[in-house]
Amino acid sequence: MTPQQRKVVLRDGLVGGVLANFGINAAVAGLLVIGRTSVPLWGLGGVAADVVATSFLLPLLFCLIATPLIRRQVRDGKVAALRRDEVPRAIAKLPGRARLRGIVLGAAATAIVGPLAVLALATLGPTEFSHSSFVIFKATYAALLAAIVGPIIAVTALMERPPH
Repeated sequence: MTPQQRKVVLRDGLVGGVLANFGINAAVAGLLVIGRTSVPLWGLGGVAADVVATSFLLPLLFCLIATPLIRRQVRDGKVAALRRDEVPRAIAKLPGRARLRGIVLGAAATAIVGPLAVLALATLGPTEFSHSSFVIFKATYAALLAAIVGPIIAVTALMERPPH
């Protein structure tokens, strides 16, 4: 990976993704708690359900937004495309289309990261969250999830597009 490609992965995939998802999810959490006295761990509208939804939607939306932005940088000659043989095989095998790749990454996060977070909450966390605790938790979870999927999304966006 060239220094410019690394910069895109770190800036757009990691740092930008973490900061944007922290802020967006803090705002969303703030809206979700309007009119509620607290947020239960379990049940519809609970923290566990929110973790599952976030686990799927964040990678999907991140992929749909970041991929065209990063591919524009490649198209404009600001950064070179990555060859498939320069990328770890598991990442190179992800679908080329952003929507399908986002669905695959969302499903993987929902199957792997989401249950681990719910298990940690069930084991260590409270049964109910205050407004501020829920906002902080949701924003932090989104930032951590973005730190996991963001670099993968950036690398796949930098890859040469597969032939149709």
